[in-house]
Amino acid sequence: MSLFLLVFLCVFLCVFLAVALAVTGDHEPKKCGKTTEGVISYYNSSENDELPNFYRGRYTGLKWECVEFVRRYLIATRNLTFPSVQNALSMMNIPFLTPVSYRNDHKIPVVFRSGKTQLNPKKGDVIFFHDRFTGHVGIVTKISGDTIYVASQNGTPQEWEGDDYWQTFKRTDNKIIGWWEL
Repeated sequence: MSLFLLVFLCVFLCVFLAVALAVTGDHEPKKCGKTTEGVISYYNSSENDELPNFYRGRYTGLKWECVEFVRRYLIATRNLTFPSVQNALSMMNIPFLTPVSYRNDHKIPVVFRSGKTQLNPKKGDVIFFHDRFTGHVGIVTKISGDTIYVASQNGTPQEWEGDDYWQTFKRTDNKIIGWWEL
């Protein structure tokens, strides 16, 4: 084999490997925050992040969507999960949660509270918002007066506003659709 052909093959292989690594999304996702329980929030910064994610051997959803964060949070903090859904809006209609340590026939009913109720959500409740066509979902990290602090994922690429929350909402905010009371 000539020296020219050998150099050409080496250059071709190097370029091929560089392109392959770029296309497969072999990169560290952007970390945006962390709950007090240690669940990390990421930003879905690439179309290559639309791959399934698993936590403790359980499917949590597509990297790094808001629904994936909520499922991972529930598995990590309450040992609960829920059936697959298309998006946050369809998630609101789930009637039950399932403990990850049981078979799927063991169900825990979900209580959905409308955002129009006079009640307040509690820390750890799953809260739903209007956001484009798919909605958005997060975890209530605390309540102070009429302010709701929410941890979520894939809302914005910025780091969270506070130590354990992504954003705050007033209780009367029209963006709040409702929440699962857990």
